[in-house]
Amino acid sequence: MLNYFVKGKINKEEAESIYLAIRDIINDWYYGVETKDSIYDYFTAHHQVEKEEYLKSYRTKVEYLVRLARDEFANYLLKEI
Repeated sequence: MLNYFVKGKINKEEAESIYLAIRDIINDWYYGVETKDSIYDYFTAHHQVEKEEYLKSYRTKVEYLVRLARDEFANYLLKEI
Protein backbone atom coordinates (compact mmCIF):
# COMPACT_ATOMS: atom_id res chain seq x y z
CA MET A 1 0.00 0.00 0.00
CA LEU A 2 2.88 2.31 0.73
CA ASN A 3 4.05 1.94 -2.87
CA TYR A 4 0.66 3.10 -4.15
CA PHE A 5 0.84 6.14 -1.88
CA VAL A 6 4.47 7.01 -2.68
CA LYS A 7 3.85 6.70 -6.42
CA GLY A 8 0.81 8.99 -6.15
CA LYS A 9 -1.70 6.31 -7.17
CA ILE A 10 -3.69 6.96 -3.98
CA ASN A 11 -3.76 9.88 -1.57
CA LYS A 12 -3.32 9.81 2.20
CA GLU A 13 -7.06 9.55 2.91
CA GLU A 14 -7.45 6.65 0.48
CA ALA A 15 -4.40 4.88 1.92
CA GLU A 16 -5.80 5.21 5.44
CA SER A 17 -9.18 3.91 4.30
CA ILE A 18 -7.60 0.88 2.62
CA TYR A 19 -5.50 0.20 5.70
CA LEU A 20 -8.52 0.42 8.01
CA ALA A 21 -10.60 -1.83 5.74
CA ILE A 22 -7.86 -4.47 5.65
CA ARG A 23 -7.42 -4.19 9.41
CA ASP A 24 -11.15 -4.79 9.89
CA ILE A 25 -11.08 -7.81 7.56
CA ILE A 26 -8.14 -9.35 9.41
CA ASN A 27 -9.78 -8.71 12.78
CA ASP A 28 -12.93 -10.47 11.58
CA TRP A 29 -10.87 -13.42 10.35
CA TYR A 30 -8.87 -13.58 13.56
CA TYR A 31 -11.83 -13.42 15.93
CA GLY A 32 -14.01 -15.61 13.73
CA VAL A 33 -16.86 -13.16 13.54
CA GLU A 34 -19.21 -13.03 10.61
CA THR A 35 -17.62 -11.05 7.81
CA LYS A 36 -19.31 -8.41 5.73
CA ASP A 37 -20.66 -9.37 2.32
CA SER A 38 -17.83 -7.84 0.30
CA ILE A 39 -14.54 -6.01 0.43
CA TYR A 40 -16.47 -3.03 -0.91
CA ASP A 41 -18.52 -3.02 2.31
CA TYR A 42 -15.37 -2.91 4.42
CA PHE A 43 -13.86 -0.15 2.28
CA THR A 44 -16.93 2.06 2.26
CA ALA A 45 -17.12 1.89 6.04
CA HIS A 46 -14.05 4.15 5.95
CA HIS A 47 -14.25 5.90 2.57
CA GLN A 48 -17.56 6.95 1.06
CA VAL A 49 -17.58 6.10 -2.62
CA GLU A 50 -20.20 4.87 -5.06
CA LYS A 51 -20.00 1.26 -6.22
CA GLU A 52 -19.13 2.29 -9.80
CA GLU A 53 -16.25 4.49 -8.63
CA TYR A 54 -15.00 1.71 -6.34
CA LEU A 55 -15.00 -0.75 -9.23
CA LYS A 56 -13.24 1.72 -11.51
CA SER A 57 -10.65 3.22 -9.17
CA TYR A 58 -10.13 1.05 -6.10
CA ARG A 59 -11.19 -2.55 -6.57
CA THR A 60 -8.01 -3.87 -8.16
CA LYS A 61 -5.73 -2.21 -5.62
CA VAL A 62 -7.80 -3.11 -2.58
CA GLU A 63 -8.39 -6.73 -3.59
CA TYR A 64 -4.69 -7.21 -4.37
CA LEU A 65 -3.75 -5.91 -0.93
CA VAL A 66 -6.38 -8.10 0.72
CA ARG A 67 -4.93 -11.14 -1.06
CA LEU A 68 -1.47 -10.24 0.26
CA ALA A 69 -2.87 -9.80 3.76
CA ARG A 70 -4.74 -13.12 3.52
CA ASP A 71 -1.55 -14.92 2.53
CA GLU A 72 0.38 -13.34 5.40
CA PHE A 73 -2.43 -14.17 7.82
CA ALA A 74 -2.47 -17.80 6.64
CA ASN A 75 1.30 -18.02 7.09
CA TYR A 76 0.94 -16.58 10.60
CA LEU A 77 -1.70 -19.18 11.50
CA LEU A 78 0.42 -22.01 10.14
CA LYS A 79 3.36 -20.91 12.27
CA GLU A 80 1.13 -20.90 15.35
CA ILE A 81 0.05 -24.52 14.82
